[in-house]
Amino acid sequence: MQMLQMAEMLSEAELFVPTHLHGKPADILALMFRAKGMDIPLAVAWDELYATSDGDVGRRAKLVRALARRAGHRIDFVERDRFHAVALVRTADGEQHEVSFTIQEAVERGYTDPSYPFADSWTRMPEDMLVARVTTRAVNWFCPEVLLGLGADLAEHADDPQNASQVVEIREERRAQVAQVLRLMSLSERQPNGMVRLSLLRGLFMDCRDALLLDYDTDGTGQASVRHVLTDAMRAADVLAKAQSSGEAPTADPADGPQTLDDLRGLDEAPAPPDAAPEPEAEAEAAPEPEAEAEPVKKPRKRAAKKTAAKDASSPQGGTGATAAPKGSARGRKAASRKPASPAPGAPGRPAARSAARPDDFRAPCGCLVDEIIRTGKHADGCADAQGGTP
Repeated sequence: MQMLQMAEMLSEAELFVPTHLHGKPADILALMFRAKGMDIPLAVAWDELYATSDGDVGRRAKLVRALARRAGHRIDFVERDRFHAVALVRTADGEQHEVSFTIQEAVERGYTDPSYPFADSWTRMPEDMLVARVTTRAVNWFCPEVLLGLGADLAEHADDPQNASQVVEIREERRAQVAQVLRLMSLSERQPNGMVRLSLLRGLFMDCRDALLLDYDTDGTGQASVRHVLTDAMRAADVLAKAQSSGEAPTADPADGPQTLDDLRGLDEAPAPPDAAPEPEAEAEAAPEPEAEAEPVKKPRKRAAKKTAAKDASSPQGGTGATAAPKGSARGRKAASRKPASPAPGAPGRPAARSAARPDDFRAPCGCLVDEIIRTGKHADGCADAQGGTP
């Protein structure tokens, strides 16, 4: 009687009571008995329990996980993405089980059909919905007593490093299996015959289905699963087979490539040939360093300039260091007619390195200072070679 009075009062409440229970004391009373049987608070019951379309009672995944942990069971997620979710269940008695739920199963059950009440959630949050479904499946399969209120009231065990390491090991094992499937699929392209290649890919698809790998993500982006990439590869092989059978593509001998899955696995496990080309990094390390290019021959010029300067110092006339020729001889006339080239308009003159190689008193054959000619562009006044000022 006390529970009935409480149900009647709650049915008249407007706040903190779900709207679908307003004015329904009988439904509230039934919910109170359900909460008592599951040993959960009434407020938790009306938030986490719901009535299904066939009149059954549904439990949200959050409540299911909480009840499982309270009973001493543990649920860890090995993999979860938009294609599948895998849970590792360790019951209170120490048994371990692996459970999965895939998006393909959701499609087959009609969860993504627009007429399904929660179809929008499956479209917007596929990963969350897959986690929820794998949770309820794991508890229903391996520890259903927690949903019936029969679970032992055990203390929630703390995080177990050993269990966490097992989850990591299983995750790495599944990732390695997916990577091997992708390698085998790539190696199937060595079979030039389209029909044989299609047969190889079909066998690989069936193996992945038995190992529950079809709905694993392939690249970590959530854009393609193993099912997708294998299906695309089989379609391409089918197109090739039809083109070869119709004569549109050259036929190929099946003996030129792998013919069974064991052949593919043998190619995958075969070590690299000894004469394989080294990797770019190793090749770069092994290559000797290129020798430095020889610098332009400058030292001989400097030595020649020093010798010329020494001859100039010993010459009584301060000329170029060559033996003075008679003024009327052909050699003298040739030396007198030799003129230094004038710098181009706007040019800064001769290079500094070349002028630095001359002494300050280096003179032209006419006797004028070369540095003065370069600086002013003129010979000295009264010079025999001064014709109009510029040389």
